[in-house]
Amino acid sequence: MAIRWTRLIVTACLLWTAALARAALPETGWWYSAAEGGRGWSIEVQKDPRTGEDMMYLAGYMYNDDGTPTWYVSGPTPMQDDANYSGYLRTYGGGITLTGPARPATMTSGDAGRIKINFPSATSATMTLHTGKVISLTRYILAEQGDFKFDPPAMPVPLPSYTPPTPAVTLQNGWWYNAAEGGRGWSIEVQKDPNTGKDMMYLAGYMYNDSGAPTWYVSGPTPMKNTTAYEGYLRVYGNGITLTGGQRNAALLDPAAGSISIDFSSPSTATMVTQTGKVIPLTRYILAEQGDFRFDPPPTGGDPDPAPPPPPPKLLYGGLEWVIDMTRGRWYPEIPGFETSQACSNRGLGWRLPTFNEAAALYDSGAYKGFGWGASDGFMIWTSTPGPTSSDYRMIVAYNNGFKGEFPMTAGGMYTGCVRPATAKAAPVAKATPTKSGSIPANILRDLLKNPWGRL
Repeated sequence: MAIRWTRLIVTACLLWTAALARAALPETGWWYSAAEGGRGWSIEVQKDPRTGEDMMYLAGYMYNDDGTPTWYVSGPTPMQDDANYSGYLRTYGGGITLTGPARPATMTSGDAGRIKINFPSATSATMTLHTGKVISLTRYILAEQGDFKFDPPAMPVPLPSYTPPTPAVTLQNGWWYNAAEGGRGWSIEVQKDPNTGKDMMYLAGYMYNDSGAPTWYVSGPTPMKNTTAYEGYLRVYGNGITLTGGQRNAALLDPAAGSISIDFSSPSTATMVTQTGKVIPLTRYILAEQGDFRFDPPPTGGDPDPAPPPPPPKLLYGGLEWVIDMTRGRWYPEIPGFETSQACSNRGLGWRLPTFNEAAALYDSGAYKGFGWGASDGFMIWTSTPGPTSSDYRMIVAYNNGFKGEFPMTAGGMYTGCVRPATAKAAPVAKATPTKSGSIPANILRDLLKNPWGRL
């Protein structure tokens, strides 16, 4: 009988211990996969005082297909239990830049992807994307990431000034924001370096660039100046992994895109100063005050994580992958050709303007049909080939009417077509013959001038 009671007591203790272990919610702060350099996740759980539910809010910092930085957020959404979360990823656009005035952001997608996260412990997790991809996550230990001390790089930006605070405070890790700057936030974490005893800060700011596209900056890990003051450079990365893509190593694009100082006046209030002298009051982001983005299944009751739609087909021809830049290339009057070329090179990953021979061969092949090329009147693209008349001209190809000739670089109305190798070696192309050497034929010119942006 004594042995039986002993077994029951041991079993009860084990179950009680397991329950305690499961009750440990995920730690607030930075998470990452060591196999995915350049991508990270900021996770915070707060208890809703009204409902008692554990609400999670997270953001993922990564990159678009063209290598530009972007971010996604999910929540605030109640956790399913202490160890599981399921939610939608959302995207936003049009909001405030790093140093610009406030402008409202708008949601661009309420379902950019769906994620499930299982937390077997407070410092480890397994994330499953809507594509079925599984990502192992662990807590981001700042002391293991190097020390981005606040030393001027080769081309320093102006350093902001700050006023050292008086009493010491213990700031709260997690999400910070300014209520007057909707759509922008800061994820801040401080960890003590066990080797030096210094308080190391790492932060990221998610916001928007001048065109309204989402972008992000990081600062640190950098030692705090004291217990309540921080200053550091904001860095920009690019060309890394996308949400669902394979591993691509991110590259540091700008080590000093800006500089900031932060003065923490209390555990939940702070004042940030940017390199331009702009002062930004910050407070902690209280999830219970931000609404509830619950993870509801579709109305049909079907699979809440359906397979994603197949990616759009790529335009491949002549050993090249072709894209049309619809955002930069629409109707920019007086845009020089070399700036158009930058629209391709800025995409990174080997993108460039096509040559005249390449663009003409694509038109002659008809392979562009069905991809939106030539779908509108006056659909012409620049090429990198100079015109025979003057160095101020570039050769163009009009996919709506077949014109192949030169055009002045100061003219508007051109789209930007970009190419990059689709195979190990691009196929050779024949030399193209212009429709007419020199100016555009009168009948085509009349068609072009029907567009209000057409201009010579």
